Amino acid sequence: MEKIKDIILEIDMKRFLKELRVSNPETLEEATKYFSEKEASTRSKILRGYFGEEGINTIIETTAKELTSLQEGSNILDIGAGTGFFTIAIKRRLGKELNFYAMDVTKAMLLAGFKDMEKDRIVPFLGLAEQIKESIKLSNLYYERLKVRIPSIYQGILSILTLHHCEDIIRYLRAYILSWIGEQAV
Repeated sequence: MEKIKDIILEIDMKRFLKELRVSNPETLEEATKYFSEKEASTRSKILRGYFGEEGINTIIETTAKELTSLQEGSNILDIGAGTGFFTIAIKRRLGKELNFYAMDVTKAMLLAGFKDMEKDRIVPFLGLAEQIKESIKLSNLYYERLKVRIPSIYQGILSILTLHHCEDIIRYLRAYILSWIGEQAV
């Protein structure tokens, strides 16, 4: 997994966003700098301040309850995972062998939580919520040399504290649904 961290570090965000054909890559890159510079290293403290321990536990318990029926080996995607704060806690709470993937558009967020994600075998990758399918394809190109494959269909999808960051909510919801049921079902 350490090699995944190296790849994330190497990715040029301007190029990555252009490869995703983001309409305004400069604006998005600037927006991610706020989270990179101001928030990534203290994300868990900020979340605890927003929700308190009781709120955090409610989010984790409620989300885990929704995923308990999944069979071992199922794929779970966390869209806008940030540092993996909730991803890690939910995976630990479930206590079964599920394949978790953590997608975020901010390198610093993914890197800030990398050690814990690595310990819990959660695969982080860069991606944009409105372009899940394209983000997966592009990340698979980056990870190809590691023989790491990010699946395109998921049996469970998380998206905690992400919606308000989306520029195009309808596009995001379409991408979300297609990642869950797959295009062939539409």
